[in-house]
Amino acid sequence: MKTIAHVEKALVEVNKSDFSAAHLHLKAARSSSENITGDEAIVKQANASVIQGQIQSKYGDVKKII
Repeated sequence: MKTIAHVEKALVEVNKSDFSAAHLHLKAARSSSENITGDEAIVKQANASVIQGQIQSKYGDVKKII
């Protein structure tokens, strides 16, 4: 739940064009996602999506984050 909450907060910040705050939430989501277990392929894809969001937030690329 913690990971999802950070991703949702990051999206709110992106919509406000606050990429610095979004990046911090995505960083926290990435950190907390290390504790997620389950279907390995799904977990791997979810982690990759969080990492891509984190990268795109550095560049302020709203279209690629959302």
